[in-house]
Amino acid sequence: MEEFLIQYGMTQNNLRTAYNTFGEVKNKADNCKKAIKAYEESPKIYIKKEFPVPHEIVKKHYDNALSF
Repeated sequence: MEEFLIQYGMTQNNLRTAYNTFGEVKNKADNCKKAIKAYEESPKIYIKKEFPVPHEIVKKHYDNALSF
């Protein structure tokens, strides 16, 4: 996985988006939990020092998800 960290981070972010969207239609609580789990993975990849822009975007979305 080390050699594909950026792709893994992007995949987690895409999963987050999918779960958020799906949660608007069905099983909101379950899909919100799944989205938050995917969010929690992204900051592990998008370290602020190395990826400042993706890090800030992911952090903003994560903070918004926790506010629900």
